[in-house]
Amino acid sequence: MTEREIAMVLAVDETGGIGCNGKLPKWNNRDDLEFFKTLTTYHTVIMGATTYYSLPEKNRPLTMRYNVVITRDPSKYFEINSFVRFTTATTMPELTKSLPYFYKKKIFVIGGAQIYDMLADQCNTMYVTYNKGDYNCTTKLDIKKYTSNYLKETVLVEKATYKIVKYTEPKNASPA
Repeated sequence: MTEREIAMVLAVDETGGIGCNGKLPKWNNRDDLEFFKTLTTYHTVIMGATTYYSLPEKNRPLTMRYNVVITRDPSKYFEINSFVRFTTATTMPELTKSLPYFYKKKIFVIGGAQIYDMLADQCNTMYVTYNKGDYNCTTKLDIKKYTSNYLKETVLVEKATYKIVKYTEPKNASPA
């Protein structure tokens, strides 16, 4: 049986920045957005409420994906449509038990910082876009804290202003 892919997907600047005052940084990396879209389309994306509301309104919810939004108080949000679920669940088994069957094969954790911290040890793959430059982000991650948990690193794309790296084979993985 093939192991389900549960992956963190994130983009950082040179300082580990992932967010600017509750919004996405302005790195304007169209290639990365296209990579993200191709990677996550027809799958589940899990995010916190701040990340969800940092998305441009026209892109909320992320189309052609099942959106799971973790929040301390789901009652203050209404279900926007059948492809968005607000929940207090904090573990992958809790988060995946009520997913529609079609959306269980690949799951992508897309932020923010608290959600990455909560679910990092439950992921078996990680995709990181490293953007060159400092974007004066107010939310930062110690990216090495996450990447050091993987044995294999594969550069998928390398350009002058960014690179995309895939990390696999978590050190804490239990034997099959």
